[in-house]
Amino acid sequence: MIVRRFENKDAEEVSKLIATTLRTSNIKDYSLEYIENDVKRLQPQNIIQRASLTHFYVACDDKNIIGTGAIGPYWSKKDESILLTIFVLPKYQGKGV
Repeated sequence: MIVRRFENKDAEEVSKLIATTLRTSNIKDYSLEYIENDVKRLQPQNIIQRASLTHFYVACDDKNIIGTGAIGPYWSKKDESILLTIFVLPKYQGKGV
């Protein structure tokens, strides 16, 4: 596994990874309506925007992106950060990604 900075060309794959993870893993805890609103909100163009405002990373197994995560300022504070957009493909969950 390799962890590297997000590149704009990753946006489509990251968006699909998030949708898959939300619909498979997160559906246990949230309504379908809530999940689908998040899927709509995390389309490739939104991922690119989020990555421009944070330190956004992808975890790769060979050439496939299997996880994402970002760290950025907490409500524009200079002395606090927040972890964002943390998703791991369901088949890789629980394996140390």
